[in-house]
Amino acid sequence: EPEPTDFDLAELVRSLVADDREHAAPRGIELRVEAPDTLPVHLDRVLMRSIVSNLVRNAIKFSHDGGAVTVRVRSNDGDRVLLEVEDRCGGLSEGAIETMFEPFAQMNEDRTGFGLGLAITRQAVEAHRGHIQVHDVENGCVFIADLPRRVGPDDASASTQSA
Repeated sequence: EPEPTDFDLAELVRSLVADDREHAAPRGIELRVEAPDTLPVHLDRVLMRSIVSNLVRNAIKFSHDGGAVTVRVRSNDGDRVLLEVEDRCGGLSEGAIETMFEPFAQMNEDRTGFGLGLAITRQAVEAHRGHIQVHDVENGCVFIADLPRRVGPDDASASTQSA
């Protein structure tokens, strides 16, 4: 179960993207952040760090040299936040969407890592009672995590009752 605290998601995203610039720079990949000045949330900060870091590092790993990774965070409405990470990977191979969130899935010839990042990301998103999806876009793909702005004990009991 998440252990939510109050924090600024926009600030967390900017900080994590700044930390990842050293991974992107040698390949000429530009990292961009589109976020409001502040975006207060009541979520599990550790899980959110994992979600953002895994998605950004995955985007850097699979983007073509000289490309760009854009991280967007915004409020969907009063109760939801959207985290989008768009890369320049060249697009998804056929059948990739069905398996990419499974543990140990590796989508191309680069076998560095264990193939767990997207599986961990999906579990962290779902622990917040959110969902994640991926879509092809021009010359790449975009991962979209749709999360509640707040989670707490009432949310956990509601999801248990509906299961």
